[in-house]
Amino acid sequence: MTRAELDGLFKEGRHAEAVELLSRRLRRAPQDAAALERRAEAYRCLGEHEKALSDLAARLSSEPGNIQALVARGEGKRHCGDYQGAIDDAESALSKDPSAASAWVLKSEGERGLGLWARAIASAGSAALADPAYSWALIVRAKAKRHSGDCAGALEDVNEARRISPNDPYARGWKAEILRKLGRLEESISEIDEALALQPSCAWFLALRGEARRELGFKAEGLADFLEAVRVDGHLSCAYDFLGAEPDAVRRDKSLAWVYGWRGGLRRGREELDGAAADLDHCLALDPACFWALAWKGELFLKQGRFPEALASLSSALELFADFPRARVWKGQAHLMAEEPEKALPEFDAALASSPRDAWAHIGRAMVLDKLGRSGEAQEALGRARECDPGLFASAGV
Repeated sequence: MTRAELDGLFKEGRHAEAVELLSRRLRRAPQDAAALERRAEAYRCLGEHEKALSDLAARLSSEPGNIQALVARGEGKRHCGDYQGAIDDAESALSKDPSAASAWVLKSEGERGLGLWARAIASAGSAALADPAYSWALIVRAKAKRHSGDCAGALEDVNEARRISPNDPYARGWKAEILRKLGRLEESISEIDEALALQPSCAWFLALRGEARRELGFKAEGLADFLEAVRVDGHLSCAYDFLGAEPDAVRRDKSLAWVYGWRGGLRRGREELDGAAADLDHCLALDPACFWALAWKGELFLKQGRFPEALASLSSALELFADFPRARVWKGQAHLMAEEPEKALPEFDAALASSPRDAWAHIGRAMVLDKLGRSGEAQEALGRARECDPGLFASAGV
């Protein structure tokens, strides 16, 4: 089978057939690196995460210490939602070659997955410095900037990436996502159409166009895009998020803590607090040192008004990983709601030391300063929050 024919199977969502064909190739050549990586991708799309990671581990075992193999395994972990595992593989690669741009990119992606925006931006910047012609580094930095609220900076990065690599579909895809966040929906759809012309098999492009169409009021067209995205990749979590659905097959593997942590996070975002709590408890039973699950559990307690439990869970998370700005913000909010503004202020300050453009940290700081009677400083902090994320204030009608 040719590469084009194999690509066709992925495009059509025929991942089981791709696994069979790649398995035949691997029976003839068990150490075929490209086949191992491609079969891992097919397994991921089928939801068979352990098999995917096994193939990626085999890819690494064939070349111990190989940076490309470490990065490939880290990417597999990242795609499965194991962001800390991805960071660990990236750091292993960087210990062998500190100028490995692909490893810096992987590190950035893992940090972004954990909500460590400032670190993610810095790591992607290191990738761009290591290889100025590596347009993907700029795209990854744009992702982190977009998530941190810096849409203008993100747009600059994707435009520069497009200049370096005019035919890179992902530069167009991420530009489309940024334009969607800015409310420029028709421009966003135009960019996605160009991205799909370059890479028709990308399920994420389809899901992104579906969301832009839905936001424009074209609900039938948007639904058609979501369903096509799911057909191409049955485990594309963002498509299910846009649909508001979560079929049983998505991100499930009872032996892996992060699966439950991730699903708990999705449920938490949908206000399904009891289901989220059960998932996070299961995650922490499997991995008591999962700091981000501890932080998410702390935020659940915060939503329920259980401030002492929230503070205990968030403190435990920060003992395991101190530089976690989102946990600092939640801990500050817990102190604030418990009428402890003096204890809240250092938490918001620590969050801003790690992530200076965190609008919620600025808002929390403004609320504390107002309670402490420092109204001028409070207004200044609120102004900084508005500068960091004007869309947040626009959506609130402020």
